Amino acid sequence: MKNVGYVWERVYPYVIALVSVMASYFGNFNMMMDADFKELLNGLVTLDSIIIGFLGAIMPVILSMKNESKFVKYVFEKDKENLFCKYIKITVLLGICNVIVTLVLHVKLVISEKWRMYIYYAWVWMAIAFLVATYRSMSHMISLIFSRDSEVSEDIIQNSISEDRIQELKNKYKGN
Repeated sequence: MKNVGYVWERVYPYVIALVSVMASYFGNFNMMMDADFKELLNGLVTLDSIIIGFLGAIMPVILSMKNESKFVKYVFEKDKENLFCKYIKITVLLGICNVIVTLVLHVKLVISEKWRMYIYYAWVWMAIAFLVATYRSMSHMISLIFSRDSEVSEDIIQNSISEDRIQELKNKYKGN
């Protein structure tokens, strides 16, 4: 069951985006025909830029906390698969790809109808996947930023130090 949660944590942005695209396709929901579609595209490029900039600005804060906070240090040490790094990278990649596809949609009239619809649904998928991946990354960052070292429980400490070393430290500092 733990494996299902792990898999869901990694794929839910893409699943939510795919479900949204399917709902858009089967519901015949096409925003390209709206008079304000260009404004939507411009707003999305701006939002993508702000989010990517924020991710770039907050990373030094997280990295500096790596040396100052026991909890943050513990999280990074136990993250054997570099999931946090992968989440940030994929969020930035989705944002950049979304900006590119959004800019392509600005010149949609030079693209054939068939390709225009493929690009539109790819854009919907990327936009939603980017927003959900951003939520995932930000929620992990917020958890790290507002974590307290007291959250490193005795179980975590015991699991990271051998029993012999614990006994050795107890004996060494017993008199202090």
